[in-house]
Amino acid sequence: MAAHPYVSAVLPILNTNITTTILAYPNMTQTTPILPDLPAFNDTPTAHRFLTNLTALKLTSLKRLRFNSTVQIVLQNTALIGIENHPMHLHGFNFYVLAQGFGNYDAATATSSFNLVNPQERNTLGVPVGGWAVIRFRANNPGGWFFHCHLEVHLPWGLGMAFSVENGGTP
Repeated sequence: MAAHPYVSAVLPILNTNITTTILAYPNMTQTTPILPDLPAFNDTPTAHRFLTNLTALKLTSLKRLRFNSTVQIVLQNTALIGIENHPMHLHGFNFYVLAQGFGNYDAATATSSFNLVNPQERNTLGVPVGGWAVIRFRANNPGGWFFHCHLEVHLPWGLGMAFSVENGGTP
């Protein structure tokens, strides 16, 4: 069975050189795994149902924040399923990128590398494959604000949440 990317628009050329690999190990009883039939490359509704059956997380969480509080988030991207960068975007705020690295985040060693002098200010950050990033922002904009991966297909995986910032004084 050949694997192919899902697309929602008709493409002029489809790369048909993509295939599925089944590893065979020496001295092992070999069986053919049962693989589901993939939908047609341009059948988005069926592809969505196929993806939905593979995912377990189907919620968006809400985190309430006190006005003017400092929020620090560690973004970890060492999952085995979606092996790609995650462009994480925060609505309503710019944040500071304090540090980035590869492997699992370790607060005991990573905090010494935080850039607290002149950190990058962004509203979107690509969290690298096999790595992590630490961001920080001041919750000084009351309201509900979405924080999510810009790859829409990742939202059902749980890569989206909202912050609810309470009302506060005027600047």
